[in-house]
Amino acid sequence: MSGVTKEANEQMEKLRIVHWYTREIARHQIRVVAACPSMELVGAYVHHEEKNGVDAGEIAGIDPLGVRATNNMDEILALDADCVLYNPPTERYDEIIPIPRKWKECHRSAPRSSRSTSRPASPKPR
Repeated sequence: MSGVTKEANEQMEKLRIVHWYTREIARHQIRVVAACPSMELVGAYVHHEEKNGVDAGEIAGIDPLGVRATNNMDEILALDADCVLYNPPTERYDEIIPIPRKWKECHRSAPRSSRSTSRPASPKPR
């Protein structure tokens, strides 16, 4: 059992998460973030127009979360977040380059088609 009381856990500041792309692994990650009491999904970036404006929870196959997905990069980069989970279908350097400049942490999964040796981005030193 954790040494943190339920009351203390409820008062802790949540880690604010932006999710970038909503394919299969991303949908699973959205469900995990939604279920975790120490995390809050604050944004979801999508590439396809048909997902633009759709609630991230609905995209992930769960109840609505009150977070509308957007395909507007300026809009998503304007959000106040602590971390971005980046899951592109292919490498998209034009998108990933501004992310570390904006947010504290960036974690990504390599595209299935990628055979590169790239690793997940490391958090910036504090």
